[in-house]
Amino acid sequence: MSKSFETLLPPDRYLNSSTRLDINIGQRALLSNPGYEVVFNLQTLTEDGTTKESKFRMDATQLRELSKQVDEAISTFPKCKRYR
Repeated sequence: MSKSFETLLPPDRYLNSSTRLDINIGQRALLSNPGYEVVFNLQTLTEDGTTKESKFRMDATQLRELSKQVDEAISTFPKCKRYR
């Protein structure tokens, strides 16, 4: 018996997320400033109604690796496009 989609979701619900990631800037920053990083601030709403904040960081090296993985995915799936 499979579980319903709702039971597979974590109890927290996304409250607010604003993300725009420019991988190209990250790649250029790696050359000029190895200390460059992108910080994602994520707010979730827990079941009891409280807000929880989480931070995720990616430094310039991780951004370069992400860029490589995006390129691989695009080459695997012909309908995918990368906007530069």
